[in-house]
Amino acid sequence: MVEHLSFNIAVNLTGILGMIFMLFSVGFHPSLESSHSKWLKMLMILFIGAALSDLIVCIFSGRPNAAGVLNMAFTVKMLLDSLMLLAFLAYLRGSLGMKPNQWRGGTRIIVASSIVMMLTMALNPLHQLYFAVSHPQGLHLHGKGFLFLCGSVGLMFCACLYQVLIHREARWAPRFSLGFYCLVHIAALAVQPFVEGASMVNIASLLSILVLASAYYAEQNQKYSQQALELQTTRAALVLSQIQPHFLFNSMAVVMDLCDTDPQEAKAALQELSDYLHYKISALSCNLLVSFAEDMEYLQNYLKLEKRRFGRRLQVEYDIQAQDFKVPLLTLQPLAENAVRHGLSKKPEGGTIRITTREIAEYYSILVSDDGVGFVPGEPYAAGGEHVGLSSVRSRLAILCGGSLTVRSVPGAGTTVEITIRKEQEADHENSGRG
Repeated sequence: MVEHLSFNIAVNLTGILGMIFMLFSVGFHPSLESSHSKWLKMLMILFIGAALSDLIVCIFSGRPNAAGVLNMAFTVKMLLDSLMLLAFLAYLRGSLGMKPNQWRGGTRIIVASSIVMMLTMALNPLHQLYFAVSHPQGLHLHGKGFLFLCGSVGLMFCACLYQVLIHREARWAPRFSLGFYCLVHIAALAVQPFVEGASMVNIASLLSILVLASAYYAEQNQKYSQQALELQTTRAALVLSQIQPHFLFNSMAVVMDLCDTDPQEAKAALQELSDYLHYKISALSCNLLVSFAEDMEYLQNYLKLEKRRFGRRLQVEYDIQAQDFKVPLLTLQPLAENAVRHGLSKKPEGGTIRITTREIAEYYSILVSDDGVGFVPGEPYAAGGEHVGLSSVRSRLAILCGGSLTVRSVPGAGTTVEITIRKEQEADHENSGRG
């Protein structure tokens, strides 16, 4: 027993010092900040508290007159262990990129079960279901419900492990560290009921949090080091690829026709074309993130030029219910250009483009839809591959504001492009850009 206590003290002291170091490394390094890094930091803080509580248990074990201290310290440790499970659950959801409606039922069951367990843990000094303190020896012993507790928590980690395994679209580094966290805790919980004196869960938490933090540190540093090069490449490709010769030629042809028929309209069209080109060229030097209203103004300018060319064949509808957020420069125009070029221009009678925005719970949604010819899902817009403008928008959304872009299409019915920007990620990227 003495060897176990000495080992526990060494593990706890090592864990506390190591966790403080990791906490400061992640907490004060701007390049390591992300929308879910707060849960990793919370996990470290909770571990420090649990390790301190277990250290008190180790120090006062064997003292008959310290039953009250042992009861309090061990109760606090168990409560903090349960909170660590909830913090890990939140970190797991963020690392795997889960949306609010994904795995909602399983998450609620784990949260509700954890709350119930914490309530019964807080009352353990009265019912002694999970552990009891031996007054003659001053040692804590496992109670009758301790095996059930370990089994229940083990099942929760199994559910988390299953989510890690099925989310194959996530990067391998976070999946490996999350899976390691689950597996080590499952093994520790399986052994803990049969081991008195040594905290297997504490050892598991220490090892797995260090692996979790190391994987997070490596992944964030890799992302940070790649961003500058990716942004430069993307911005250059954006401007060069989006000044389409066919669009310029067609617009100039419209202006020339109007010079003969309606000089005033020709002047207005030429001003619109000038504004369009000015905005394109300024993309090389202005801020990467702009307000949605500013990008929307440029989109409307582009669609005015296209309406002059297509006339009644092109209709535009707006349903803007949210605009208090930022998007990467030149986000909307390439999507509308795709709709015109690949959807509506191939339809003899033309059609309608709809721009819709919504604020939904934790994210903003932008829909650019058309009722054009559509295409078969899984196939690119054109035989030459996915339109480079669309690829550029997807890349810049991911880099600049943590957003995502999805395309849905039905042949003969039209195409919808949805942009999703999580509020936390938008704020994180904006703050990192200011720093």
